[in-house]
Amino acid sequence: MNKKIGLLLLIGGLLQRGVLANEHKISEKPLELSILAIQNGKTYDENWTVFQEAFKDTNVKLKSYSSKNLTDEIQAFNLAVSSGNLPDIISLAYPEKLESLGMDGGIVSLNDLIDKHAPNIKAFFEKYPRYKMDAVAADGNIYFIPDYYDWYNMRAAQGVFIRKDWLDKLGLKTPKTMDELYEVMVAFKTKDPNGNGKADEIPYFERSVEFADKELVG
Repeated sequence: MNKKIGLLLLIGGLLQRGVLANEHKISEKPLELSILAIQNGKTYDENWTVFQEAFKDTNVKLKSYSSKNLTDEIQAFNLAVSSGNLPDIISLAYPEKLESLGMDGGIVSLNDLIDKHAPNIKAFFEKYPRYKMDAVAADGNIYFIPDYYDWYNMRAAQGVFIRKDWLDKLGLKTPKTMDELYEVMVAFKTKDPNGNGKADEIPYFERSVEFADKELVG
């Protein structure tokens, strides 16, 4: 199996942490790297506008490693590992798989690379040691850079949207407690706020279960 140097996840981390905002070039010459990234059933597409703009700022172009018809990230990851030809960057929602691959010798650790080539990530870990713990595997090494939401300091940035026109239609106020939220959701479902004569409204929707897990259930 080819041992990609940390899968060049350091570059993935740099792309996400301030480089774009400062318009710094990562490479003097245009550099193309392969990336395995599938989220919510959608495979990374180098034609997406945001990544075309990122290329202008960083001089790094990311090319999809897997077929755009492959929408299961675990299947795509397993195929890459079994092929012995890993992409330069892997974006995966299951860090334990990267840790396992690293501890089995499939990839080298990022410890020395972070010390030598990633001063921003190193400073971040030194300032927030609790976040560094999320990146350290059982053997004490770092094999991936987590995607941080800074849950401790930025909870105010997370929230929900509500249909105020539906509230107005039903004569309701914006809910401020869980009991009030429940009552509003029931009203949205049963009192036809869209006015089509059918109880076909969906009172609550989100694209993932993260907010429900951390806020509603909690």
